[in-house]
Amino acid sequence: MLDRSVVGSLELGDLPRRWRKLEYLQRRANAVSESSPPQITRSQVDESRVGGHRLYAGVERALGAAEDCSLALQSLLQHHGATQTAMWALLRTQLEAAFWALWPIDPEDSSQRVLRGIRVEWRDDRQSMTYFREFAEDRSFPFVDSDRRKAREQAADTNASTYRAEAAANGESWRAPPNIIITDELTRLSQIQEPGWGSMLRGTWRSLAGLQHGSAGALLRVSDQVPLEPIAGGSRILISPADEAFHQLASPTVILHMAALARFIECHQPIAGRAVDLGEVQRQRAFWNSL
Repeated sequence: MLDRSVVGSLELGDLPRRWRKLEYLQRRANAVSESSPPQITRSQVDESRVGGHRLYAGVERALGAAEDCSLALQSLLQHHGATQTAMWALLRTQLEAAFWALWPIDPEDSSQRVLRGIRVEWRDDRQSMTYFREFAEDRSFPFVDSDRRKAREQAADTNASTYRAEAAANGESWRAPPNIIITDELTRLSQIQEPGWGSMLRGTWRSLAGLQHGSAGALLRVSDQVPLEPIAGGSRILISPADEAFHQLASPTVILHMAALARFIECHQPIAGRAVDLGEVQRQRAFWNSL
């Protein structure tokens, strides 16, 4: 059925509380990114390396995308309602943006963080070239002439040489950026190592990808179903988002987003060795628990 029928309300459970924690972490991330602490931070060490200037610009861009999707989802649920397409698309984009924010800065070794920043940007540049070739290889396309094709190819070669040199300065010899397979890397994140979380994140990614691409199986897995009438080969049913399924997909997404923000904040704080204000720690903990 193509019409929209209101069948009830979506129970959000503890998600509003998690969203408040996200907002708090986002404010802290914004504050630390603009500060200049006198002590050495991980981000300062990273940015002092060859190619280190790429790392946090990409991370901040990904964090901004994740925040945008989180806020849009909350607004969507309030004003448009919980439907079977838009909210899943927002969750999927939030999850992937959170991954791209966390994965580059996840390692404890500075050179590995910088190398990941180079990989992400090089990957993006290669994807841009792939996009350009969609038109460049069509000789009938009116806006791509031989000069533009040559200029773009030369730019890609120059960029690749730069990325290779930066990777070499950090101890790696790459002809091309190593592939980044999200479903593999989700299980290797050191910031999220609770038992079963790798499988949970992989399953969440696959479900949201299926939903965004219109998979009937994925849609049925996350829906309450009410049979309406038999039809040839089956029956017509009324579906609506299931509360439990929404929680199972939204909660890991928000937790990954929080982990990305927490790691970003950690990378912009002084490395161990400074005095700790226990009173401030207690105040922060009490405020966090009150959200």
